[in-house]
Amino acid sequence: VTISEFSAIKSGFATYYIFDCNGMMTVHKGGGRIRYTVVGEKFRADYDVEDCDNVRIHFNRPVFLDDESTQKTLGIITTFSSNKVHFSYRVDNVKFDKLQFIDDDFKKKYPEIQEGNKFSVEYWLENPQRAIMYFEDK
Repeated sequence: VTISEFSAIKSGFATYYIFDCNGMMTVHKGGGRIRYTVVGEKFRADYDVEDCDNVRIHFNRPVFLDDESTQKTLGIITTFSSNKVHFSYRVDNVKFDKLQFIDDDFKKKYPEIQEGNKFSVEYWLENPQRAIMYFEDK
């Protein structure tokens, strides 16, 4: 199993992800949690190098690549449940709302986190709707 970054190339209920599998760009049709994906969003994924169709995208592991231009701001948690956090943040006086999937053990790992807490949010300069909240940074 290999770890790769998957990039959303179309969003909505028919999101497709593109990734490099054995040196060949491969398109994978997403499933399940795709409706919250922003075009250009990237996630960690496991895939079988012998069978590029055998893929597991980790929607709870969004990433930015080193060559992507990003900035940080503060965001506020508006709601959270066992597998997702909703948060809002502002960029140039424009409010953005974002959903981020989290680990199953999130509440054990961060028991002090609650609605109204503020944390660091990194956003992509090309499209600030693409963002990641970091729970280690306040």
